Amino acid sequence: MAISTSSSNSAGATPGDQAYNALFKNPGHGRHWLKVKLVGTKTNRAALGAKIQVDRKAADNSTISIYRAVGNNSSFGGNSLVETFGLLDATRVTQLTVSWPTSKTTQTFRDLKVDQAIEITEGSDTLKVIPWAAVKAAQR
Repeated sequence: MAISTSSSNSAGATPGDQAYNALFKNPGHGRHWLKVKLVGTKTNRAALGAKIQVDRKAADNSTISIYRAVGNNSSFGGNSLVETFGLLDATRVTQLTVSWPTSKTTQTFRDLKVDQAIEITEGSDTLKVIPWAAVKAAQR
């Protein structure tokens, strides 16, 4: 669903730009997700360069892997450092693996709940669940 938030024809990024500002709302359509924030200790604090692999079971019981690299990967440098994984109909993440570039270590977590935000600190054996209200506030 798109909602136009502009009342003039020059609402783009620069004067004379004829693009309209728009706000898009994506309600999720009943699919599942997982948000992962990494905190480096030996690697830089923002975990730039770290790699995340999320394995989930599909409806047909096959395993599907999703890969992300933490970094400023968008065309204008606006990516969040919190990685979001769309999990479709999966109700659990069977395995999540983080590979850290500086320490050359990996961390593996198994059997994670979906529809939550988590924080993983380099070298820690545990992960921290981030309350949903904090995630929503950080996205504003």
